[in-house]
Amino acid sequence: MTMRRLVSLWVTTMVVLAAGALSATAATPVLSGDGAAGKAAKRITTRAATAPSPTVLSGNGRNPDVLVDAAGTAHIVWTEPVEGGPDVTVYCRLPRAAKACEVTQRLVPPGADEYSKDSEGPQVAALNDQVVVLSHRYPQQIPKATGDPADADDTLYMWTSDDGGRTFTDPGIVGIATLGGNAVTFGADANNLSVGVVSNVQTGGIRFSAVSGGGFQPTAAVLAEGDFVEGRMTVANGVPSVAYHDLGTTSYVRTWSGQGNVNDPATWGAPTSFPGIGPEITSAGGRLQVTDQKPGGSGDLELRDLATGAARTISTGTVGVGVVPIGHPDGTTSVVWKGAEGITRGIWMRDRIPPTGPVRGAPTLISTEEGLFLTADATDDGGGVLVQDTVDRRILLSAFGTPIPTGRPGLGGQPGSGALPADVAVACGKIQLGPAVQALFANGLGCFLNATTPGVKVSEAPLALNGLEIVPNPGVQVQIDLRARTIRSTGTVSVFLRSPGVPDITLFRGRLELDASGKRAGAVLATFGEKVFKPDLLGFPVRGDIDITLAPPDGVRIPVSLELPKQFGDVRGSAVLIANNRAGLVLDSLEFRADGVQLGPATLRRMQVQYRLEGGTTLGDCLVPASSGAQAQPKEWAGVFELQLPPPRSGPGVCGSIRFGSPDGFRAATFRVDLPYPGVVLFPGLSLTSLGGGLQLSPPQVDGTFKVEVAGAAKDVSAAQLEGRLTARLTNPLLLSGQGTFTASGIRIGTGEVRITSDGYASLDLESGPTFGIFTIKSRINGWLDAPAGQFSVSGSGETCMDLGSEVCLDGFAATVSSKGIAVCRGVVPTPVPIPVAPFTVTPPRGAGLIWGDTIPEVWLLNCYASRYAVPGTRQLQTDAAPVPEATADLVAGKGVTFRVIGSSAAPDVQLVAPDGSATTPDATFVDSRSKARYLAVAQPAAGRWTVRTNAGSALITELSVSREAVPPTVAGVRVSGRGRTRTLAYRTGFARDQAVRFLERGAAGTRVLMTARQGSHRRRFTPGPGPGGRRRIVAQLIQNDLVREERTVATYVAPQPPALGRAAKLRIRRSGSSAVISWTPGANASAQRLLVRVPGGPVISRLLAARARRATIPGIRGRSVTVSVTAIGRDGRRGKTVRSTLRAARSR
Repeated sequence: MTMRRLVSLWVTTMVVLAAGALSATAATPVLSGDGAAGKAAKRITTRAATAPSPTVLSGNGRNPDVLVDAAGTAHIVWTEPVEGGPDVTVYCRLPRAAKACEVTQRLVPPGADEYSKDSEGPQVAALNDQVVVLSHRYPQQIPKATGDPADADDTLYMWTSDDGGRTFTDPGIVGIATLGGNAVTFGADANNLSVGVVSNVQTGGIRFSAVSGGGFQPTAAVLAEGDFVEGRMTVANGVPSVAYHDLGTTSYVRTWSGQGNVNDPATWGAPTSFPGIGPEITSAGGRLQVTDQKPGGSGDLELRDLATGAARTISTGTVGVGVVPIGHPDGTTSVVWKGAEGITRGIWMRDRIPPTGPVRGAPTLISTEEGLFLTADATDDGGGVLVQDTVDRRILLSAFGTPIPTGRPGLGGQPGSGALPADVAVACGKIQLGPAVQALFANGLGCFLNATTPGVKVSEAPLALNGLEIVPNPGVQVQIDLRARTIRSTGTVSVFLRSPGVPDITLFRGRLELDASGKRAGAVLATFGEKVFKPDLLGFPVRGDIDITLAPPDGVRIPVSLELPKQFGDVRGSAVLIANNRAGLVLDSLEFRADGVQLGPATLRRMQVQYRLEGGTTLGDCLVPASSGAQAQPKEWAGVFELQLPPPRSGPGVCGSIRFGSPDGFRAATFRVDLPYPGVVLFPGLSLTSLGGGLQLSPPQVDGTFKVEVAGAAKDVSAAQLEGRLTARLTNPLLLSGQGTFTASGIRIGTGEVRITSDGYASLDLESGPTFGIFTIKSRINGWLDAPAGQFSVSGSGETCMDLGSEVCLDGFAATVSSKGIAVCRGVVPTPVPIPVAPFTVTPPRGAGLIWGDTIPEVWLLNCYASRYAVPGTRQLQTDAAPVPEATADLVAGKGVTFRVIGSSAAPDVQLVAPDGSATTPDATFVDSRSKARYLAVAQPAAGRWTVRTNAGSALITELSVSREAVPPTVAGVRVSGRGRTRTLAYRTGFARDQAVRFLERGAAGTRVLMTARQGSHRRRFTPGPGPGGRRRIVAQLIQNDLVREERTVATYVAPQPPALGRAAKLRIRRSGSSAVISWTPGANASAQRLLVRVPGGPVISRLLAARARRATIPGIRGRSVTVSVTAIGRDGRRGKTVRSTLRAARSR
């Protein structure tokens, strides 16, 4: 300012003062009660402005924040540091005009340690009638759901109170943002509010982060990147705006567009800039108002209307650090600041500054004590509080404005709010509705926020509901009404079952309308039909309606029907999924069962399958063995099943393992059975003791290795075994066929084709026969097993070889292997044949045999019909007797005899002496060097004592036994009479005591033992065996000493077709409560019945019932439609015609 200007100003001032003095001395009209004029009043000196002393709320606090609700109640928070421990967030509820806290809460995050520090101070906000307290803690390491280690040391906690601050929930972790600026709730919809926080001074610039109901927010919108500080936030018309400034003299405001993700800076408008320092922002009547200090050195405090840019000075004094604008709904603004007005320092306030026009009046001093940091808030009537901290850590309170009650309810006390029901509990991130329904946020991340409607909690973030993951679509709310106990959504949500490492199972997608009122264990919380949504359970489509039942306190059980791969027909798997809020989907509950899967004549029973995330062994309760399991690959379904062979219900079952996977569905089914005899009884007399291979479902068949054993005389010993590779074709009848080796009594009978059918037939076609002693059957032999009769017989004609130093093979032998032993017989009279060793020729025997259990074969020189070799009564050698040079046998005259002489070290060299003492040349001789036996035959022996004497140098005799020729059995007059399935076999037989005749029935299906003949003439009834109709032969087996010596076809007849399976009749369905009662008349000739129940939108139930069953009850049908079918099943697995009936759905009332 120039000297000339100063002189001009001084002159002007003097003129004004002189004019004032002259006017005081002039006559001045006086207005008085009596009209008289007295002396003028003299000027007096005024005192400096003053204010009441503040109230001390704490002696160890810092960084306070305050919110004043509609009732005038102040909700104050600050931090109290603790040496060696976590900082404490202190909450104070202070009613209007009170001098002390009515309620004090000391809030500490669970698990906090000495590194849990709040250096910026907490923030308090109102979300409808809910008190929200936020505290940012650093640097204690708290792992977050993001998995980013960089987020671990920044933790934003939120506590909430629904009763005006009297009680608080445990905190939820809602983000990682800092709180250096402030926290304000925002949102265009009062039922869908979020809490926004903004940074003060943070590396990288100004960051805004919004926490929605239940959300954990790891990201923030960077509104100003670089050297920008002191972010402040307000909300106008539900939309947040943030003010900040650079390190110079320019301030900025950015406002969200109201569209898109508020945490994305691209959804915010461009910044509005203006000259000013330290901007603070508020909303008054929906208009943004900003205070700032005018740059240029004056430091005047301005109030700026952001829409018009107009700025008005509200203080020309010295303004310190700390300005709080408070906007009112009527458009006026109150401003509180720290500084000096004139010579007085303190906290000043201008109340109710109008939106336009001059700023009139003088500021009011509300506190003479200046702290470090101040905060203030007021109600619409202007009454409020100022809270500040000091250097010595006092928290000071000063009230301003009217102390008169507003007459309005404050937070947590809106009309009609009242107390919550006794069985409803609310925490920040957890709600319990009654004994059985619980909603929470996973890992304590997030808090439920209040809606405008009292008692309603809101979440836009995913939440867990009794183990179900509820994920709202963007912008969709989940609303939980605490009093009505309902859970609703404003739009589409997805309901997932989740477990670590398992793909999400989408159970439902749509809108929620759940009612938890009065729901307890086992109650249905939700139901949706198959037409509404079709979930998929890790590769298995879920079919039918789904009921979600409650399993207190925080779980559900969800019975489902699974659609199995098409190879399983119409049978569905039955599973119960288990989930809870502690574990989500319980992986051990991922199990399903199925029963009654028809695979031709066989039935897949007791299938029990589990999901294995990391592979391993699954469990099962297969019938044989008693407990077994299956090996699963990672992320695979695996389990066990029983393949039940015909006849149904009573047939044998073989355990197997089965595997499923996505996306290929059925992967494999395998068997591994190794059991001691009798193992798995396939049919009476026939047992499976080993099976290893796979089950093919389309077409159904079993492929693998096998061992089948035939019952013997002893209980735990088998007479014969079949072992090899097997293909079981599950056709009608069941057919097991393959390549195998047939063994009896430890002797390999042969290798070839094996065929076993479920109607009781088994046939063998072996490439060659067995070896016994020096004999080997080289011809192809075939035969049968009659397991129920405990008999088998394999026979053939062709070449038999003998080991006579070199192999000598002769054609024309008939060979028979039976359940008693082996016999070979040559029909032609033997003649000498050359051999390459001494004596260079040999006359082969007529036949030979071996009874199972014997060690030495029997050789028949004269005839195949001969008695068993027996040691004669005289000079009978004991087993422990010493060898002798000669032995004798007393014979009667008559049939030919064969002597068998066994030596001590080799076949003895002997001479045969007749009863008269003369040496006799045998009619035939034969040496079996392996058995050390020499055979000598005499066609017409004289009566008396015969002697066998060794020659010089011969091995001594250890045994002498003899066999006498026999007359073959006779069979004549065989014929079959009768009709249909009632037949009579007439015959006439003759045979000796050591002989027998057995009749066989042989047809296209196989051979079975029909009967053992009685001597003489007889007529005996029989029923044709199972299998297709057509011509069948009656075969007579002529048996000598238990060995089959000959087979003859003696008659034929035409068998009828198998009896048709009858069809069920009078099928009826009626309702009884929630069950369906089914009755019918069974069809004829069935061995079992299959009942199939289909419920549209419900389960498919398959039951295998007894042949004469005529009634069944199916629970859980309620009023739904039901279709029932009944099918007769024959003993061989054949299925008859199906009869069906449908019961319509019950009418709704």
